[in-house]
Amino acid sequence: MTNLIQKSGIQPDLVLSLPRGGTIVAAEIARILNLEHDLIIVRKIGAPYDPEVAIGAITQQGKFISNEKIIDALNISRDYIETQCQLELKEIHRRLINLRGKRPFTELKSKSVLIVDDGLATGYTMEAAILSIKDQHPKKIYIAVPVAPPEVVQRLNPLVDQLICPQTPENFTSVSNYYEDFHQINDDELQKILLK
Repeated sequence: MTNLIQKSGIQPDLVLSLPRGGTIVAAEIARILNLEHDLIIVRKIGAPYDPEVAIGAITQQGKFISNEKIIDALNISRDYIETQCQLELKEIHRRLINLRGKRPFTELKSKSVLIVDDGLATGYTMEAAILSIKDQHPKKIYIAVPVAPPEVVQRLNPLVDQLICPQTPENFTSVSNYYEDFHQINDDELQKILLK
């Protein structure tokens, strides 16, 4: 990933990762490129009977990015969405305190920001991260992910200055299928990664 970022010619000022898996990928990129690394925490909102199906995502600031096609197809109520958004917003705040403590969030104004995740499935959490960052008026926003479906790359590409994604398989199933080790990272492991 780092080689592709270097070859792309982009010059980020810092790396922001989407925990959990994105933080592992981003930590290595930040180390090699000698860049500051921080977190951007957003949460997926899952469907009522299958939480793995994303109906959208919520930003740190509480903005909801919706997948209206799925919401309409599954006839999901606005009450359900509101309740889930409130629950996930509480989880965002819990994680921010737990993982970052009282450390102030990195100033993004007029900086070039590289957002990193371990891969994209629906892309809604990444879209929420982009929106969250745009509110802070960065100079440029870049995305680097190892794998994503082509239609997700196509949807997100116009939202950023550059998107780097080496693998865009047509028959994409899930991010985990593209890793030999895709174990769940806990908060203690994340804190250790961030303190390195």
